[in-house]
Amino acid sequence: MGFFIHHDPQKNFLLTIFHGSMKATDLSDYTTEILGDRYSCPGKKRLTILCENASAHRLDHHAVYEAGKQLQQARFRPGGRLAIVARNTIGFGMARIYQLASEVEGLDEIRVFHGHELDSAIQWLGAGEVVRVVQKNIAVHEALSLETILPLRLHSNSASQP
Repeated sequence: MGFFIHHDPQKNFLLTIFHGSMKATDLSDYTTEILGDRYSCPGKKRLTILCENASAHRLDHHAVYEAGKQLQQARFRPGGRLAIVARNTIGFGMARIYQLASEVEGLDEIRVFHGHELDSAIQWLGAGEVVRVVQKNIAVHEALSLETILPLRLHSNSASQP
């Protein structure tokens, strides 16, 4: 699994969706990608979604903390905002760790929202014009992971029956 990025340079908006089983290498790849020149315009509005099906069982808090520290140097952060919407409890905890590691006074604002607060997060970002793109991509990535997970669960359930 991993992550999905949608970048809209005209709106200076970056949507990231983490889905499925995350590993430290996925987080490292993501960090390397968004530190690139392509995303460097300051004042970026960023919305990060941690899908309900995102799993951190292969990811520890040290990797999340390190990613937060690395992203302190991102050129897009001055004057920007990041809303992290965590659609599960573990994701919310990981988002708070990231927030604590990456916050630097005067750089940008970071807020962590619960999954049911997506509309509030988008409103806080001032990014109402991207609602459809966000909702469509969340639905796609939640469904993709379910297509991967459900056959495994169905197979394991049928294997345990006589």
